[in-house]
Amino acid sequence: EQPYTQNAYFSRKFVIMKKIPFLLIILSLWLASSCNEEKTSFTLKGKIENLPSDTLLLYYQVPEFKFDTLFCQNGSFTYTINPDTFSIFSLILYNEQTIPVYVDKGETVEITGTINDLNVKGNGENKLLSQITETLKGLSPEATMLKVDSCIQANAHSFTNIYLIDNYYIKNPSANYDNLERLVKNLHGVVKDTPYMSQLQTKIEAFGNRQKNQSILSLVALDMKGENVKWNSIRNKYIFLNFWVSWHPQSIIERDTLKISLKGLEKEDFIVYNISLDMDKKAWIEACDKENDQWKHLCDFKGWNSFPLRNQDIHELPFNVLLAPTKRVIAHNIPHNEIVDRVKQHKKDNPKKNITK
Repeated sequence: EQPYTQNAYFSRKFVIMKKIPFLLIILSLWLASSCNEEKTSFTLKGKIENLPSDTLLLYYQVPEFKFDTLFCQNGSFTYTINPDTFSIFSLILYNEQTIPVYVDKGETVEITGTINDLNVKGNGENKLLSQITETLKGLSPEATMLKVDSCIQANAHSFTNIYLIDNYYIKNPSANYDNLERLVKNLHGVVKDTPYMSQLQTKIEAFGNRQKNQSILSLVALDMKGENVKWNSIRNKYIFLNFWVSWHPQSIIERDTLKISLKGLEKEDFIVYNISLDMDKKAWIEACDKENDQWKHLCDFKGWNSFPLRNQDIHELPFNVLLAPTKRVIAHNIPHNEIVDRVKQHKKDNPKKNITK
């Protein structure tokens, strides 16, 4: 065995020091790889109190309509994906509330609070939407629309405008269509050129067409006995048209919750027609629930070419239309928890117009 001399010490030290740069390179590559892995993922996490179920629904619109299930444990959840590109999905809650979530690489969004009072934390588009939503709380309808217009104009490049237009214009039958056209025209090209805007443009065109077609004077569809609906024989009743299909889970949820919401109305005051887009009669029959005098099922088995849909220029599900006894449209896509109040208010404001001769 060779003696451990000073020269041997420096020789070994030199060899070790030669290895250090190599080790540093390996370490740097590993760290870079780890960082890159983190930047490719998106995470949605949070804790929502008082959830009535241990599952939530995520609704994707682009590149295709699809649902994903988010499982919760005592209200807590974590959902991680590796998105290829920037995208948007909606978190659907059980009080008919939807929360848009903007998905991008390296982003994390956290949702906390109760089901009726949620706080969304994130960066970029998620942060902007959260700030705008906070400023809209407690405002009157008129002040809300003014604030929405201001936010859209101030952030013409933001994808948040897609949600604002959809939520405060498309779903608001009393919104000003001309004003909507002006806002859309001034949006930045980066927003206009997205698939999301193409879908929204279809809704905007339908919104304009529905404002021009404010009465439904005829309805062609078959009931569960195979007979044509007797539209002209319906008198002195508010009519609720609820559009759904057996293969669309959210539209079935909307249909079932609607039935509960209508318990606040007198039975003689209304009738509901659940109009299905099904093309398979067996699938439709199996998905229908029990009928009664106020709750009817209709279908013409023409899918998206169904007459009621074309008549109202409908391009999405779920969808609903509330009609006065005169067959005039009161509202489109009205939230279920507002139906009873809207009917009672309409009766109060139009005591003589609600009688059909």
